[in-house]
Amino acid sequence: MLSDKRMVEGYEITQTFEIGKAEIVLGEKPNAPDNMNYLIANCENNGIFTRYNDVLIGDDFAELAKIFAERIAAEADRVMEENAKISVDKTPLTAKDCELVDYSQSIKDKVVVINADVFKPEYRMSVNQIYLCTGGFGSSANSRGTACFCTNLYTGESAQFKRQDVIGTLEKDKLSDWAKECLEKVLKERTVKRNNRDAR
Repeated sequence: MLSDKRMVEGYEITQTFEIGKAEIVLGEKPNAPDNMNYLIANCENNGIFTRYNDVLIGDDFAELAKIFAERIAAEADRVMEENAKISVDKTPLTAKDCELVDYSQSIKDKVVVINADVFKPEYRMSVNQIYLCTGGFGSSANSRGTACFCTNLYTGESAQFKRQDVIGTLEKDKLSDWAKECLEKVLKERTVKRNNRDAR
C-alpha cells in the first residue's frame, strides 16, 4: 500500500510554505540517530524532478523553526523588492476588463488575459496576466487540446497555460501604454527570430 506521506531522507515533511520562487519545508524523524529529529530544506520542483537544497538537520525544534521562519521572511523580502520595482499599474485584471472568448474562437496571435487566480497571491497583478498567445493546440478554435504557449508582454518570458486559464483578449487600442510598447518589442523579436530561422 502506497503512503501519501511526503518523505525526505526518512524525515516526514510536516510543514511547508510556498512564497515567490521558494518552497520551504520542515520535517520530523522521531528516533533519528544522535537525536537529530528535525530537518528543514528548500524544495525545488520543475515539474520533472524534485530537489532539496540547503538542508539542515538538528535536535532543537525551536531553533529549526526559527530558521524556517527566517527563510520565509527572506523570500518575502525578495518578492517585495521585486514587486516594488514595477512602475506600471499592477491592478489585477478581471473578465470585465477584456473581451470574453469561447472555445469556438482562435486566440493564436492575440493578446490574452490570464485569470489572476492561476498565480500565487503575491503575483496576482496585471503585469503577470497579459500575454501574447503564440500557439499550442489549445489556442485553436474548437480544439480538444488545452496547451497555450504564451509570451509575457512585461517580461518577455515564455510560459504555458491551459485554455481554461484564459479569461479573454485585449485589442491593441485597449492596451495601456506600457503594454503597447512591450507588444511592439515582442513582435519585433519574433520577426527577427523567424527571419533568422528562414535564412538558415
